[in-house]
Amino acid sequence: MYFAYRRHATNNSLVPVSLALLLVSFALLLKGTIQFFAPGAGQDFWYRWSAQQYVAAHIDPFRVAFYASDNAQALPPDIPRQLAEYAGNPVSAVDPPWVFAFSAPLHAASRPLAPIAFVSFQYVALVVAILCTRVISRPLAPGQTVLLISLFLANQAFGETILNGNLGILTLAAIACYFALQRRSVWLASGTALAVAQLKTTIGAPLVLVALVERKILSVGTAAAILLLATSWTRFTLGIDYAGLFQRMLDGVGRYSVGGLSPHKGLMLLGLDKNLSIATSGILILAIAAILEWRWRRDSIAQMGIFAVCSRVFTYHLVIDNVVMAFLVMAMAITWIESGMAPRAGIILGGLVVSLLLPARLTEITAVGIGQQLFWLVALAVLLHARRGRAVAPATTAHLGHSPHAQAAT
Repeated sequence: MYFAYRRHATNNSLVPVSLALLLVSFALLLKGTIQFFAPGAGQDFWYRWSAQQYVAAHIDPFRVAFYASDNAQALPPDIPRQLAEYAGNPVSAVDPPWVFAFSAPLHAASRPLAPIAFVSFQYVALVVAILCTRVISRPLAPGQTVLLISLFLANQAFGETILNGNLGILTLAAIACYFALQRRSVWLASGTALAVAQLKTTIGAPLVLVALVERKILSVGTAAAILLLATSWTRFTLGIDYAGLFQRMLDGVGRYSVGGLSPHKGLMLLGLDKNLSIATSGILILAIAAILEWRWRRDSIAQMGIFAVCSRVFTYHLVIDNVVMAFLVMAMAITWIESGMAPRAGIILGGLVVSLLLPARLTEITAVGIGQQLFWLVALAVLLHARRGRAVAPATTAHLGHSPHAQAAT
């Protein structure tokens, strides 16, 4: 009786917490959206919009960007003047070839309308991610669902992503779709979500591990076919062979992938080449993640948490890529609810939210960034310890007060 009352009282006390988090989240989103339309903002968007104009004109955007970076930002002399004045300098070209096919509708609008269209896509993607969160968390009660959504959105990286014009939110929506479909026999839909998640490969790539561990061969095959078709579109549009496209991508990574904090920086301090250090640290982290994914292959919530941490640390990232950590927050929140709102999980969950609401400039300080990532690793360890021995689909035992785990916790 006492513990049931305590849970009821806790539920009621969390309503203002949910509302406060939603207000903070919407304020951060609005701030990022307003700043996106300011002069000089939205750099990632404008770089990709510029590159896409050259692709539409059957001109290699990598050649344009590389020439400009080597010649004081001057564009190649053979570029038609009208196109050069309209498209401008793509500045930083690093995307895999399939991204140009995926991005075509995102950057099809004219210069005056393009930013409005892009922001609209961002908010549609956020709605999709929220709806998928509801599916993943079933059968939570309505109040618990609102709490989960508020925790999912409590991340300053969402606003920063819109401000920078990055593709992180669109990728996040595709990842959310995959997890919402994870335990269903819909290989075509999950394969499509897996492919679209590669819109930002530095976030979406580790999702392939989840699919492989679950032996979703048809889903992986569908994703591979979609990516091949998209790459082929770019190949024939630009007249560059497949090897040439990927070599240009690697050259772009070597030129422009700077900043951020990830384990590859440690390898660079040991003298390894930048590209080699990125590849080496990425392979090692992906291998560890694969072992963990296999160990918790029957627990979708644990897999979500493992994916989030692996995605965030396996390669170079900036603060805008913290959007993917929303999945670790969601996994911890569901686990917290399932456990009857156990204090230890609650403390870790609170710490995760705080770590993701820290100002971007603060997290750019090396000591703070390292501490932040170490805390995420600790949070993952706590999550996996709490979920040991479970074999469940998303939130199948999540009714607070009806979960066997909640009963045991009391």
